[in-house]
Amino acid sequence: MAQAANIERGETSICLTGKTYRLRPSFHALVTAEAEIGSLIALVERASSGELAINDIVVLLHACALAGGHDVSRDAFAAAVLRAGIGRTIEPLRVILGNIMGSDGTAD
Repeated sequence: MAQAANIERGETSICLTGKTYRLRPSFHALVTAEAEIGSLIALVERASSGELAINDIVVLLHACALAGGHDVSRDAFAAAVLRAGIGRTIEPLRVILGNIMGSDGTAD
């Protein structure tokens, strides 16, 4: 059974094709993603302007899934994202990007 996301640690989760992945945006996960896709601040800016690439989403969420304790290859994770639909990533991505910028992701 998958361990539940701990919102106090900035974690969230995503359900893809019947499997729930805990997404932990640890320092290591964020640095790993940033090394591949570039500045996470620029990523937030691209997301806010609607210019976020699917690869950016998969790289960030996959790194967080690995940090969350899931042993899943990038290819398998990407395939699960595409099968479930890219729209499934919107809420967990909003939470993680909000955490990166220092927001709890809730509207005032």
